[in-house]
Order: sequence, then C-alpha cells, then structure tokens
Amino acid sequence: AWQPSLQKFACNYCKAQFEIETPDYLAKAAALKNDEVYNLSGKTVSVGLSKAVDKENVGIVTYQCPNCGATISFSTQDAWSSIKCEWCRSEISAENVVPNGYNPDLVVRFEVAKEQAQANVAEFINRRRWLVSKKFLREFKAADIRPVYVPQMMIDVNANQSIQGLGGVLLNMYTETYESDDGKSTYSVTYYDYDVYQWERHFVLGINDLTLGANEALSQQSKTSTNNVIDVVKPFDTSKAVPYQHQYLQGGYRSERRTLDVDDVTPDVQKIAIDMGYSQVQPTLNYDHGVRYDNATMEVNGIRYAAVLCPIWLYSYYEYDSKGNFKRQHYCVVNGQTGKTIGSMPINVTAQIGWSIAGAVAMFVLLFFVFPFGGVDIDIKWILGLSVAVFAAIAYFTYTAVRNTDKHNDYVRNTENEM
Repeated sequence: AWQPSLQKFACNYCKAQFEIETPDYLAKAAALKNDEVYNLSGKTVSVGLSKAVDKENVGIVTYQCPNCGATISFSTQDAWSSIKCEWCRSEISAENVVPNGYNPDLVVRFEVAKEQAQANVAEFINRRRWLVSKKFLREFKAADIRPVYVPQMMIDVNANQSIQGLGGVLLNMYTETYESDDGKSTYSVTYYDYDVYQWERHFVLGINDLTLGANEALSQQSKTSTNNVIDVVKPFDTSKAVPYQHQYLQGGYRSERRTLDVDDVTPDVQKIAIDMGYSQVQPTLNYDHGVRYDNATMEVNGIRYAAVLCPIWLYSYYEYDSKGNFKRQHYCVVNGQTGKTIGSMPINVTAQIGWSIAGAVAMFVLLFFVFPFGGVDIDIKWILGLSVAVFAAIAYFTYTAVRNTDKHNDYVRNTENEM
C-alpha cells in the first residue's frame, strides 16, 4: 500500500519498500503535464477521458452504496471486511457492483499521513466547539477519517480573448451647499467632472492545470449535503501527479467514479477562462474614476483534457432532527497533499442564539445607557434597529463559521494563468 510518510509503497507484511516508476511511466506523466500551454492547438482528450473500461479492469472493482448512492472503487486485493462506504459509512455488499467507468490518466499521491489528518480535523472542530452540536462532539471519532481519491479533470487552455468596456478619468471635484426647502437647515452635494473613455484589450491567455470536479454528485450544490467543502480544499499541486496505477487503491485507499465527460465541464471552463481574463486585464486599466466591463469574447486555439485523481482525507457525519429524520450530511475534509482543512458540522442552535442575544443586548445597553452620558442622544428606533442588526450579524457569522456554506474555491487565484 502507498505510505504517505515514506512517499513509497510498502508491503503490509514484510514492510519492504518499493517504487513502480519506470522511464516509460515517467515519460507518460511528462507528456500529460506539459506546461507549454501556448503551443496547444486543437482539442486533445486523454485516454482516461475517452476510453471506457469494464468492471473487471486490472484489479479494481467499483460498488455503489445502497444508502447514499456513492460509487466506491478499490483494489480487489482488499479484504471484504473493510468494504464500507467512505461517505456515509454504510456496509456495501458484493451485490452492489457496478461498471467502474473509466481509468484516470494521473494521480496526485497522498503526502499527509492519517495521523496528521486526524489531528487537523480534531483541531478544526476544537476551535469551534462552543458553537458545534454537543451530540456531534460526543460522537466524533477521528479514527473514522478515510483516504479517498476524488476524480478531477485537469485542463490546459490556449485562447485569444477580447475584452471591451468603459473607464472614467476624474477632472475635477467640488462641493456645493444648499438651503433646505423650509429654510431651517443646509445640506451639501459633491459633484464630479470626469471624462469617459472606451477601452479594449486583445491578448492570448494561457491556463495551466485547471482542475474541475468530474463527479456530478460531488460537484452539484445540495441542500442535504455539504459537498462544497470538497472543492474548497483545493488547490492540488498537479505538477507532482504521476501516471495512475491500480496499486494506489490498495491498502484501504478508495476513489470515487468519474461521471462527467468533457462536454459537461466545457461551460464552466469558458466561464472561468473569461473571469481569468478580467483578472489579467484589471491591472492594465489606469482609470481613477471607475471601470465598466461591457463585453468579453474568447476563441480557443488549443485545449487539453486529462483525468486525474486527487487525494483527500474524509470524515462524514449524518445529522438527524429531533424526530429522528435525516436532515443533512456533513463532511470534514483534509487536502491529502497540502493538509488544508475545512469542514461542516451541525450547529448548536442554543449557543448560536445565546451569543446573538448577548451581542444585541450589549449593543442596546451601550446605545441606550452609555452614549447619553456622553451627550449623544439617539432615537430609540435606531437603538432597536442596530441591536437587531447585531443579533442577525452574530447569528450569520456563527452559522458560517460552523457550516462554511459560503466557502468556495477561487479558481482564478488558485490556478496558474497569464496573458
């Protein structure tokens, strides 16, 4: 099995260490990871994204969980007693076998050992323990963290982009004072004089190793599953990817099945590429009174797709309501390469409301009792309104601190791109 701490394979019985790299093996990886994106021409789709394989493929078998529907691939050499769904921890039987779909081209290997992943998740939860459900804290077991490879598409792009818009240059700023209609007060208005210019940028954009999720269930937003955190632990350093071998799924390592094809992710690639174009253009726009983007077009010169498995350590937890009905599935995830940790947990509603009320009361006391002593008289409506706003703000921030529903991967910042 693969040993992250050794960065080698090791026999579970005699502890002998070995590697499977060969010149041909490394040459295959180099061809798929060629960073010269500006030389790309046409559309290249790797073997791992075009050739289907049957369920008896090279020592790998895939099963579908009868409970949550996840598809789990692993080595046939693993003992049957260890077969359990990594997403909901339900038992999987031999009757649940399904075709495993496709062989990936590359794999980003685990570098974070299980002990470190367990410590990362435990620390992540501990920092939020005052806001987390007490039932979750009682039932959390670090030993239930499992290694899983998630399928990704690695995409390189060479494209011509054109972006047009308007920009303002400030000429003068001045303030005029006016009398109110009733003549009892005055008010001021600031005016700006500025020129408006039309601008255009035409350039070649290169994108290297954009990674997008290739499993539909894990990529879609869900009200009953916090799978957004799986995307948040990116980026992965795909420059370290090596050609896929089935030995990487031995010794308890699992992988999800790829369910998306190239055409399924093309709209996302185009949107992200345009956003990257905006990001590259912005520093070249020297307008001091605002910029407006009106139009963006892109013509792809060359694009390359490859299939890659990326490593995560996964902890899953089922949340139920007071009547015992399923409410939500939570995930805590550790990037198996970098150790970046993120997660979602059931919130302690009592604690959330308590902190929110405390903040609102503190604001009310400050405005109603303290400020008047300083000669500041505030209308009671403003006091109540600000207190309610503080209550809502604390409730929101405590919720997001535990659930992380607002977190998403920033592809523009986390992917190598330049013009």
